[in-house]
Amino acid sequence: MKIIDLLNKLANGEDVPKIFMYDKLVFQLDGNRYRDGEGDYLTDSIAYDFSNLNDEIQVIERLYYQQVHDNTIEPLVLQNFTSNQKKIARKVNEIIKILNRGE
Repeated sequence: MKIIDLLNKLANGEDVPKIFMYDKLVFQLDGNRYRDGEGDYLTDSIAYDFSNLNDEIQVIERLYYQQVHDNTIEPLVLQNFTSNQKKIARKVNEIIKILNRGE
């Protein structure tokens, strides 16, 4: 996605990525603006020279989402467990379900 497309989506209230990388910096959505790890805003990086509006960004959350869903964890099968083991296995399966959703 290009920076200009990202800014248009943001201005139009469309869904935008929460985290992305641009020019070796990671930007995270902070309200309606993107801020890097040093506290600088994306608009500060592009305000001096608008020629970079066509530069590409790398969306990080999609990569993370893809990795999580490529490596899903199979839940435990509740056979031949004692009562206490089944309770623990159910809790473990709840955690597995959350991890597989990527939360």
